[in-house]
Amino acid sequence: MSAPEDLQDIYTDELKDLWSANDQMKKVLKKSRRRRVTHRSRKC
Repeated sequence: MSAPEDLQDIYTDELKDLWSANDQMKKVLKKSRRRRVTHRSRKC
């Protein structure tokens, strides 16, 4: 990755990082939800 040349490059890189973090969080929440549902069904 090259060094940012202006504020727009920095802004774009930050948005990409935030978008990636959001996608990662979605995956974690989906896994967590599945585990919780599975755990509840095993208790019954």
